[in-house]
Amino acid sequence: MPDLHPDALNDEARLFLHVPTGRFRRLHLPALRDNLVAGAADGLLVLADMYPPHLARVLNPFTGDMLHFPAALPRHFTFTSVMKGGSHPTLVLLRWGSVFCAAPNSDLFTQTEEAVESYLVSIANFQGDVYCADGRGCVFKLVALAPAADQCDDDDDDDDDDDDDDDLLVIPAAAPPDVHVYTQEGDDDTKEGDDHSEMPSYLVESAGELLLVCSVDQTLKVFRVNVEHKLLEEVKSLGGRTLFLGQERCVSVDAAKLPSVDGDCIYMLDFENAPMSDSESVSMSDSEDMSVSDSRDKICVYNLRGDVVDIISSKDFCARPFSLVQVLLRYCDVLPKL
Repeated sequence: MPDLHPDALNDEARLFLHVPTGRFRRLHLPALRDNLVAGAADGLLVLADMYPPHLARVLNPFTGDMLHFPAALPRHFTFTSVMKGGSHPTLVLLRWGSVFCAAPNSDLFTQTEEAVESYLVSIANFQGDVYCADGRGCVFKLVALAPAADQCDDDDDDDDDDDDDDDLLVIPAAAPPDVHVYTQEGDDDTKEGDDHSEMPSYLVESAGELLLVCSVDQTLKVFRVNVEHKLLEEVKSLGGRTLFLGQERCVSVDAAKLPSVDGDCIYMLDFENAPMSDSESVSMSDSEDMSVSDSRDKICVYNLRGDVVDIISSKDFCARPFSLVQVLLRYCDVLPKL
């Protein structure tokens, strides 16, 4: 897991965290001279060419191997993932509530078939497959209809009667057992808001399991996604692990390996709908003057054991030096822009 933002003194260096051990390592990456860091996916860096049209690349930062895509990265995308299958991987990203993908021989990113009429808010790679969650707490699985090298390639489909976007099929995988799922035909007062964020949902791989975190009745609930039986099973403990959730990506860490991180807790920015504990503010090691006037500066930690949230906030979330919690949240919630 990298710090996606450059060091102030070295634009080619990035700080990496080995999540299983909690060890940090700084790498010098010459490839960053001519490329922008656009995201991270499954231990790989998603890059864009420095100059328009910002062609996509996927870099293994530890071996230096780079896979070039003829497709340009679209703007305003969030979650990224790499779906491994066939002879080549496929780059998958979330943009405006829809899934887009490109293979190494694709000229552009194509939108998947709209088999699900909902606004997707999170994606995660789990056991080689890509799963998506929408704002209602439903989980979907992306199923490739062709080898990965061809599934997003439009060049070989000219004689096909099917639409060009029939390259991936999105099928429902699970829905929360105790969450009312609203449909498009529902009452107007139960439909999602215009920003599609009425019930935030997050997918994250944690210790070999796929978890869904969603807001239910002003609390955060965690579900284990049973991919075999297409069920969601509520869990009350993270097994000593900690989740960091953001608008761009999510990560699970072992709290025992990282100082100042509490186990069975969920860290995120600006969670306002959970019940507060008696003390709304807790001191942070590098925060002397705290302010919650700016909602995007609020760092929140939700404790699953008590279903309460504490707010730990620095005056300037982007001010260095960063605490460990800030580094992890910046990775999850701040996306470098093209």
